[in-house]
Amino acid sequence: MLKSEVQMFKGLPARFGCSTERNPNRAFEKFVTRLVTETLSLSGYEVLSQFSKKSWVGNNGDSREIRPDIIVKSGRDVIAIIDAKCKEQLSSGDMAEIALYAKEFNVKKAVAVLPTYPGREGIRWNSIDTDTTIFEKRIDIEQVIVDLKNGYTGDISRMIHIWAGV
Repeated sequence: MLKSEVQMFKGLPARFGCSTERNPNRAFEKFVTRLVTETLSLSGYEVLSQFSKKSWVGNNGDSREIRPDIIVKSGRDVIAIIDAKCKEQLSSGDMAEIALYAKEFNVKKAVAVLPTYPGREGIRWNSIDTDTTIFEKRIDIEQVIVDLKNGYTGDISRMIHIWAGV
């Protein structure tokens, strides 16, 4: 997504937090987070955005945290990790980051949401050495914005429920 493409978010309601965002990566992340939060909260799931978890402690007492974009919980259980990546394809580093989230939150699968690009489709990535799966999902931003403006959210809701595996 190019900086000029951030303009497409300008017509969204203020609750999305995208209209004043200048960074396209951050605008995309806010967009996906809001879609997931609004959709899954209505179904009784708890959606946490940018939830920090201490995952590393050094022998000097320092600690490091991880912070996935979106965590979906059912009761006390984490049932899905969703990470928004505003890029054409996932890098090995992106996949390692998402796999770490899955491991640290004890889930077998995670979802990376990317914008649609010509010739690119979603991919199911399976770890060779572990039972972790990363589902690379694509979202057509322009179509979702049109659907939102027209009040049609059925396809959006189905798409997000599939992402979360619920």
